[in-house]
Amino acid sequence: MSTLEANPPRGHFGVWQRLLRGYGPLAVFALMILLLSVLVPSKVHDDEAVAADNAGSGSGAAAAPPADPTFTVAVLGDPTGGTYTLKATLGDDTQETAPLQFNAAAPDLDTAIEALSNVGADEVTVTGAGPFTVVFDGDGDFDDVVLAAGQNNLTGGTSPGL
Repeated sequence: MSTLEANPPRGHFGVWQRLLRGYGPLAVFALMILLLSVLVPSKVHDDEAVAADNAGSGSGAAAAPPADPTFTVAVLGDPTGGTYTLKATLGDDTQETAPLQFNAAAPDLDTAIEALSNVGADEVTVTGAGPFTVVFDGDGDFDDVVLAAGQNNLTGGTSPGL
């Protein structure tokens, strides 16, 4: 008898067939998965490598700086008098502004917020004529800042509030 097969398997699959003859299909499948896991890099690894390359290699893809925290302050209900306050919370430190007049302008809000010891001078930009846009521009110092309504002593109008 000849050791040659009448119809030998051809191509790459035939090589695997000859090498793994006698092993069960589960063992063959496990070996193929093992080889694929070694030969094919994982997607997570590729993403981490790309992120590391972008961060330190000067590849031209600079990471965008985090956006400055931005809040909108709107006086609602068309009040005709009274005052309101704002609360700025940074970490565990919550402070309340001095009372602001119902018709306060952007510079008034700016001054009141920057007077808080947990904020400080030149750390806030307030724009608009109502509603106001309040931007904390402290180079990452204010990533977790929260600006909220404080006391509402507004009068007149229809249900005045913030």
